[in-house]
Amino acid sequence: MSMDVLLKVCKALGRNIGDIVGPIPEDQ
Repeated sequence: MSMDVLLKVCKALGRNIGDIVGPIPEDQ
């Protein structure tokens, strides 16, 4: 799997988890 696809999946998962658990600070 390419890093680009992996990054998109991670962002999508992070967004879903954030909706369930609450706001999570993103990388700065």
